[in-house]
Amino acid sequence: MDEPTNYLDENHINWLTNFLKNYENAFILISHDTTFLNNVVNVVYHLENCTLTRYTGDYNKFLELSAIHKAQQNSAYERQQQEVAQLEDFIARNKARISTTGRAKSRQKKLDKMDLIEKPQEKIKPHFKFKEARTPSRIIVEAKDLVLGYDEPLTKPVSFQLERGKKIALKGVNGLGKTTLLKTILGLIPPISGSLELGEFVEPGYFEQEEREKKRKDCLR
Repeated sequence: MDEPTNYLDENHINWLTNFLKNYENAFILISHDTTFLNNVVNVVYHLENCTLTRYTGDYNKFLELSAIHKAQQNSAYERQQQEVAQLEDFIARNKARISTTGRAKSRQKKLDKMDLIEKPQEKIKPHFKFKEARTPSRIIVEAKDLVLGYDEPLTKPVSFQLERGKKIALKGVNGLGKTTLLKTILGLIPPISGSLELGEFVEPGYFEQEEREKKRKDCLR
């Protein structure tokens, strides 16, 4: 299953969680929903730097074991680097002396046979920033007797105000009109009735639930 909770509401996620917890057969799950992962998986395969590592337990246990594994890798690398430096120093100081050249050659053979540990790679962290615009008015969006829908209304008349700085979540089962409300606010869908106004100097940004086919094709060119 590839990101099965992406388009599910809370009730459907709960149903799927209970179903998978009681599922008798094996399954492979790809997900970024850590709560969902903790509830349904007992083995985690971690792919990093072209290496696949198996961890037993849920996602939280994977984080714990992965941190221990990385600490052990770093410690082993540092110890070996110290040993390599000591061997190379001994060889450099003693290979030219007749009395110690034998020991220098012995150290060189040991160094040549050593299975060197690669330096653990740090994951590159992305950096980004948003372009700042002019501060908008106190009221970002104001709706009066707004009715959402397409050919048929999805809601009764609703009125609301959204103030600058507020963070609002739209919650409800699929099909109730959450996305329709967002698209109506953005002017992508006209309301059936009522009015909706954006405040002064408001510059909306919109991250869609699904990329449009044209955008996907443009990215592949």
